[in-house]
Amino acid sequence: MFYAIGHFSRFIKPGSRVLKANSRSRTVEVLATIDKDENHVVVVLFNSGNKNVDITISDHGKRSIPLTLLKRSVVTLMYQA
Repeated sequence: MFYAIGHFSRFIKPGSRVLKANSRSRTVEVLATIDKDENHVVVVLFNSGNKNVDITISDHGKRSIPLTLLKRSVVTLMYQA
């Protein structure tokens, strides 16, 4: 738990707003935020399953980012809004 909280606090800054985000996979949890200056979007993904999962991050048609989440992994994406 210590490392998970440290991971979130490293990338998600105070004052960030939570964005609507959803996952179509039963084993993937997602949290998306945008910082208070609205310059950076942070997407944290957690694959709790025992298999790798291929996903695509879609940002309202602006971006489409395909990636593979390794089994039981946490992945963070940060990009300019």
